[in-house]
Amino acid sequence: MDSDGTANGNHETVAWEDELAPDDHFAIAALLRDCFPATARMFTNARTWGGARPEIRFLVRSRGSVIGHAAVLRRFVRVGDEEQLVGNLGLVAVHPARRGERIGRRLMDMCAETVENLRVPYAFANVGRPYLGTGLVAGWRHLTDVRTSFITNLQPLCALRLDYPVLIRPTPAAAPWPDGNLVRIHGGEL
Repeated sequence: MDSDGTANGNHETVAWEDELAPDDHFAIAALLRDCFPATARMFTNARTWGGARPEIRFLVRSRGSVIGHAAVLRRFVRVGDEEQLVGNLGLVAVHPARRGERIGRRLMDMCAETVENLRVPYAFANVGRPYLGTGLVAGWRHLTDVRTSFITNLQPLCALRLDYPVLIRPTPAAAPWPDGNLVRIHGGEL
């Protein structure tokens, strides 16, 4: 995949997980610690994932520093009684000093484009309420009154429910999203 581009003076990269060098992981981990101080202990040294390890990374660099990051993992989620294949977007982070520059929106666009190229019917994300607008502007759809559950790393085999907004972005090949007000992620959060 290893796709590179430049936008607004920033350098963008889409890479498979196994294409990243150790220096990439150290830089991503530093960004994640800056962006998620409450869970910074999860991103020690070069660890760049929280629960499930992603397949694909989206990086935005400026002057050699990673200023934006997102990741995707293809997985099935259960919605009502149906299994739905999604490209699960997570670990979306923009350096605090660079917020407001539309980097988050660009990361969400990069994810949606990649999910479509992989022929996955939906991009899927849980986002913090302050970032809901970024997803909506990027063309994602908010599933109102829908919650998510996943297995937490903190208490093994214990499902945690999130009340964060659930966003989806269908690809052209998508069938209608299944009915249900709970999306069960079979495994850890990305």
